[in-house]
Amino acid sequence: MSAARPSPEEIRKYFLDPPDPAELAHAEAGLRDAERRMAEARARRPHPGTRKREQNNRLVVAGALAFVSLVMSVTGSGFLGFLGLAGAAVIAVRAYLTPKEREEAEREAAHRAWEDANNERERALRALREYHRRHALAEPKPSDGRMDRVLRQDIELIKSRALITLNVHPDDLVRPAYMARHRVSFDASAPSNSADVHDPFVVYGPAYGAGYAVWSAAGADGRRRYSRYEVMVICTTRYHLALYRCVLDTFTGALDEERTTEYHYNDVVAVHSESDPNAGGRIRIQPRPSQKYLFTADTERYFELVVSSGDRVRIVTGIGSRRTPARQGQAGAQHVVHRGKDPDFQAVADAVRMMLREKKGGVHSPPQAL
Repeated sequence: MSAARPSPEEIRKYFLDPPDPAELAHAEAGLRDAERRMAEARARRPHPGTRKREQNNRLVVAGALAFVSLVMSVTGSGFLGFLGLAGAAVIAVRAYLTPKEREEAEREAAHRAWEDANNERERALRALREYHRRHALAEPKPSDGRMDRVLRQDIELIKSRALITLNVHPDDLVRPAYMARHRVSFDASAPSNSADVHDPFVVYGPAYGAGYAVWSAAGADGRRRYSRYEVMVICTTRYHLALYRCVLDTFTGALDEERTTEYHYNDVVAVHSESDPNAGGRIRIQPRPSQKYLFTADTERYFELVVSSGDRVRIVTGIGSRRTPARQGQAGAQHVVHRGKDPDFQAVADAVRMMLREKKGGVHSPPQAL
């Protein structure tokens, strides 16, 4: 969408854990050990001159024995001389066979040891390649600030698309009289909203996944960021309340599931920004494995409009968890702590509520409503 937008591969790194450095150390140690064993196996291979020297030594022994046997035969010890000649013949034959057999056995053993070490080396190299592949998928990560800038850029484009789709001109937008008069600004709890009278309101949060999980990661600032957001743009005009909703793919900036709805102010009966402690994990979150302990999701923060027909337009704006310590109050009430730093958009709910009061009753909301 924007020329400065990071690639999908770069954004994906934010949601992935790098491999454990212990895997790298183990693979490198395995590679060193395998290469040492390969060097030892090469050193064990018999030298060609070794067999020749052994053969010569055996032939010398056989020759000496044959000479002694001949001398014994000449001196009258014919039987012993015969036995000596037979032994000399056996030694001479073995002089050729035994060194060769030993050399082949040693060569085979050295080859097997080399092959085993080489197989281990290949496994270590595969482990190293896999480690570096996974590391390249996860590092270096974009910063929390960069992820937030990308989201803000995408939401600004969604706002523009919403106005076009709803056929609403920025000059048609109005704010509650108190906000317009005092140019009330929004704080970090309602990001991407401004004091500009001609700027629509926006709320967003993790999207429901149809059969798939939404990737998520918590930044150094404690804020959770998601791979898919549901975004709702709220246009408060002089005449009606117009809504545009879509699902934003954080990786590509693509929009999906676009919907529009329009209501007369008199038809909107309630605006909520609340937590549902019994959400039951309707949104499937897939956090980084190293951050699973941060995503025990049993509470959903939501923004909701209720109309007179009974219809409800709800968007989840954040996911948290309730932790109940063992200690309880004197009255037995549990100390419930909500965790998570997703924006709650309470300021937007207050602004829309003020708008409804003005349009339906002609009454300005009191300043403390914000």
